[in-house]
Amino acid sequence: MRTSPTSGSKLITVEILQGRSGRLKKEGLGAEFAAVVTDEQIEAETEYQIGALRHRERITINRYTGKIENFVVIGKGELVHHGVCKQLPGRMF
Repeated sequence: MRTSPTSGSKLITVEILQGRSGRLKKEGLGAEFAAVVTDEQIEAETEYQIGALRHRERITINRYTGKIENFVVIGKGELVHHGVCKQLPGRMF
């Protein structure tokens, strides 16, 4: 377990479908996330393969605070990125 700083930003687009379902797209990633959208949070998951390595990602966004966590599993390795979403005027996250 190691901790290291990460900087930068990614555009994350959420499309809310019927009921509590949705789709999420992350800038620079061709895979689409299947999302569950509630009043409190957006939780999305996807799986994809690059070369021989299987990737799994989960993104959780708190819709009140904008706190975001991106969990990435690459083969047997794991990464967790923490951050805060930039809020659009007049919108919940």
